[in-house]
Amino acid sequence: MHELAADLSYTDSKGESYSKSIPINLYIQDRGAVTLAISGVSTSPSKVHPNTDFTLTLALENTGSQDVKSTKIVLFLPDEVSGENAAFLGTIATGKSSSATFDLKAVKNAQPSTYPVTAEITYTDEQGRTATVQKTFNLFILERGEITLSISGINTSPSKMYPNTDVTLTLSLENTGLQDAKSVKIDLLLPSEFSGEDTAYMGTIAKDGSNSAAFDIKARKTAAPGTYTAGARITYTDGRGRTSSVEEPFNLFILDRGEVILEFSGKSTSPTKLVPGSEFTLSLQLENIGDQDAKSVRIELETDGDLNGEFTSFVGEIQKDDVSTGVFDLSVAPKAAPGPRVINAKIVYLDERGIENTVTKTFDLFIGEPGKTSATTILIAVIAVLGIGVYLWRRRKSDFAEA
Repeated sequence: MHELAADLSYTDSKGESYSKSIPINLYIQDRGAVTLAISGVSTSPSKVHPNTDFTLTLALENTGSQDVKSTKIVLFLPDEVSGENAAFLGTIATGKSSSATFDLKAVKNAQPSTYPVTAEITYTDEQGRTATVQKTFNLFILERGEITLSISGINTSPSKMYPNTDVTLTLSLENTGLQDAKSVKIDLLLPSEFSGEDTAYMGTIAKDGSNSAAFDIKARKTAAPGTYTAGARITYTDGRGRTSSVEEPFNLFILDRGEVILEFSGKSTSPTKLVPGSEFTLSLQLENIGDQDAKSVRIELETDGDLNGEFTSFVGEIQKDDVSTGVFDLSVAPKAAPGPRVINAKIVYLDERGIENTVTKTFDLFIGEPGKTSATTILIAVIAVLGIGVYLWRRRKSDFAEA
């Protein structure tokens, strides 16, 4: 309170002058203190991990009794965080709040922890005085969690794999971990019985996500049927830029194709009767009753010299449960003795592994004696000719009589 005096002078109606001092009490009130408080701290995204860009929002509330002007916030960031550290808020009226945002990044090698951050707040009060206060809040950098990549599916097309077979192997990977896996690469670890593509790049597999890679591989022709242990080396990068790898084993199955079984299912000659000196066509029907196809099939005849001609017939491919025919143009030697003959036939083919195989089968031919014309046959022929002649003569005579 300040005491003041007011001097009062006046003249009354009679013309007399007077003066008087009047005391005055002046009360000057303090504007009150400036009180600024951090009323809110938030980040977007809400969880901050190492090697993450994020936005930090600070809410500043004026809970004091006077307005503040030229308000500025400067953040003192830990080494694990980089980015903008200053923001201007201007005027904050009493009872009001204002927010500042900062674009920040948790560095790649930041360790998950709680980091204190100091905010230095500078302002000017209503008297024009500049002041600075410091407030501290916590920033949390969280561990992203592990990446867990595993093989969730294995398929081959075609579904069955045999020796000397090309297949497409499809591997499906699933990420059941807590963060995305980036720059995912698969290197196949194949046994020596297989060849083909062995590397695939899959990009990013999000957490709870999956992706597939296809490889064109081949089981070698010399591969024995059986179960083979293969593997996939999976390399990836986590959210902090760290590269890791894991190996996942899996099995590949090579099945036995079964045998090629070729049998003669038919034989014919044209003409049907063979005699010394005659030419004929031999047809041999070959049936594949095995479990795999036979390729480049040919039949080679082995004779004792009583047959002449081409002794090799190229049949081509005979699929399982199918038949094909080998044809030979032959002749019987003029001096061949009549009687039965047992002929050896070598059947040469390639199995589905490309390996040549030979089996020998036999069949028989019968060479008959040269035919003779009997007297009875001649007599019958003469009688037939005479009969036809008599018939034609009588018919002609009848036609003249009618005319």
